Amino acid sequence: MPESDRQRQEAERERQNAEQHRQESEIKREISAEQQKQAALYQYAAEQQRIQSEKDRQSSEESREFAEEIRQTNEAIRQQAEDSRRAAEDSRRAAEDSRRAAEDSRRAAEESRRAAEESRRAAEESRRAAEEAQRAAEEAQSVVQEQREILAEMALTAQLYRKVMTQYEE
Repeated sequence: MPESDRQRQEAERERQNAEQHRQESEIKREISAEQQKQAALYQYAAEQQRIQSEKDRQSSEESREFAEEIRQTNEAIRQQAEDSRRAAEDSRRAAEDSRRAAEDSRRAAEESRRAAEESRRAAEESRRAAEEAQRAAEEAQSVVQEQREILAEMALTAQLYRKVMTQYEE
């Protein structure tokens, strides 16, 4: 085989090797770019989860504060009802002593009835507020569950991506 043919063949092999090396480098760059995108997605998902966790924590704190306000309101209502009960008892004793005291007792009983009605209304409002707080807590739990499912799906996608990339590299 003449020397020039051998040189041409050698030059062709070098060109093919250079082309193969260029293609391999391009594939590696693409893989690296995809890995960077995946890392950015993981970072974004982690930040979103942190933000959601902070929102959930704030919501939980607000719910606790609201529940404490309801508890204090209920205690005030209970105390008011107890005070009304004592006033009615005092009025009953006074009624036994005299007719005038009986009239005063009747008035006190009427006031006690009104206070009891107001207490009942306040208790009903407290109950409604507690139900709203419960619904808000359930909604917050639902949001947390959705976030967990999204993160699980993202993790599965990342696993599948790594598996495909590993198979591709092999």
